[in-house]
Amino acid sequence: MSQTVDSSTLVQRWRQRQQTILAALPPEQLAEFRKLAVMIREVQAEVGKAAPDRPRRPRIFGQKIRVRFSEHRSRLITYLRGCGSATRADIIANLGIPAGSLSELLLGREFRSIRRGLWTLREECHEA
Repeated sequence: MSQTVDSSTLVQRWRQRQQTILAALPPEQLAEFRKLAVMIREVQAEVGKAAPDRPRRPRIFGQKIRVRFSEHRSRLITYLRGCGSATRADIIANLGIPAGSLSELLLGREFRSIRRGLWTLREECHEA
């Protein structure tokens, strides 16, 4: 029978394991570990100061980063300009666009189906 564990319990278990590992380290390695931790925090703080307008990405384990629809559209246009035509499966495999987003994109005026399952750009998009 599988057991469900929430994220806070999981993090708590990992932190306890970290403490167990740290307690087992010889004094020299423990001192080096703590020194490295301080140095890492200092560098991260400096990087954060240098790029304050950099977007912060979610740090939740397993969460996918949301990509703007317009970014998917421009990547798809560039891809179809390069290869001419492609199936949905090819597009998903090569660009990583989620299937639902791709379905919505292909309804746009920039794209057309030339044969069953094969998609390309409309003529006016080739010239742009």
